Amino acid sequence: MTYQRKLSATDKTFLAQLEGQGLEHPIQRINQFVVEGEGELDVDSFQQAVAKVAASYPGLRVVLKGALGKTKWVADGPVPPVTLIEDHNWDGSHSDTPFHNRILDLKTGPTSEVVLLPGSPARVVFRTHHAAMDGHATKVFIRETFKALRGEPLDSDQTTLTELDIAAQTEMPPFEPGLKPSRSCLSFDGQADGKGFGFTWKRKRLDGKYKNATAMALYEMASIMRENSQTPGDARFQLSINLRRHLDTPDIVGNFTNFSTVDVAADDRELDVRKKMLKIIKQKRDLRYGSPALLNVFRWVPMKLVSHLTNKACYDTPEINRIQVSGIVSSLSGMDNYYSDQFKATSVFAIPIPVHTVNFFFSLWECDDCIDIALGMPNVMATNGRLDKCFDQVVNALTARGNQSKPTT
Repeated sequence: MTYQRKLSATDKTFLAQLEGQGLEHPIQRINQFVVEGEGELDVDSFQQAVAKVAASYPGLRVVLKGALGKTKWVADGPVPPVTLIEDHNWDGSHSDTPFHNRILDLKTGPTSEVVLLPGSPARVVFRTHHAAMDGHATKVFIRETFKALRGEPLDSDQTTLTELDIAAQTEMPPFEPGLKPSRSCLSFDGQADGKGFGFTWKRKRLDGKYKNATAMALYEMASIMRENSQTPGDARFQLSINLRRHLDTPDIVGNFTNFSTVDVAADDRELDVRKKMLKIIKQKRDLRYGSPALLNVFRWVPMKLVSHLTNKACYDTPEINRIQVSGIVSSLSGMDNYYSDQFKATSVFAIPIPVHTVNFFFSLWECDDCIDIALGMPNVMATNGRLDKCFDQVVNALTARGNQSKPTT
């Protein structure tokens, strides 16, 4: 029987793509993980490996079928293609990539792919549409592909669970007073004044060990925002949390990431930020969703209406300077198994997902001897040196703090 699962409420939030405003191609919300390393990139070897992985993980081949609340994912799509791009001069540090206009078609497929960029370093780019799966599922795609390249047995997944199924199966503690955030948060000063609709990002690898790197990054980003804003309030970050921690099967493919809010006050220190993050985990706040009845109603809302409202919010928010969240932070780690007979990874980074209703999207990837950071902003916010200034400040702050054994108090 062909694998299928219903379209979840979380899936649907990532379906809408941004169009208009002179865009040559629509902007999609895609997970894009870049594995850098040394060695040869053979297209046929990678394609054979990916085909094996797709047979074990049919979620890599899903396409959309049906309409409204009966929409579902069905593994009728093609095997994720592997494409070699030899003619490029991209150095991995900025958003002008040779693959940024490649569309992942949700109705015909593919909804995931691999792009090979030979060079020194060589780069393997794993791209998956966020409506079909999250970043942790994309990590499974990477891990299994390299296992297949090494000729090792693969794991498999046929789950039909959604994020709400996980929440329903897990006992949730009640809300505590004061957990609901206020409605005002730090935002960069001045009206957004950039030209053109789109998203710009910068990336850098920082060598060294960074204990509690996510808390460190949140603290530094809050400090930077406070220096560049006269807006009262806390710095408010949405932090992505992997719901698979509540399961015995951590490698399922789908959207099992929820966002929890971390507010950083002016008098908070890095240790306070760390405690707030731990409190989220302890209280299982990542399992808190809205009313199941309302979420079910959302599944029946026409996609054209969702797209219209999403596009309107993305156009209007920067113009009226109405920011509800200071930024989104995504943190991932590890590259121990990213190697084959012909290739060995030396670093990994996640390209920031284009979100146009916040000041920035900050991604962090931790490895044993380095962290890779990338900071992205909507084009309209990245002007007047905002992106360069903020990126340089966070790089300098984290570099100065590298190899510290404990957070500052």
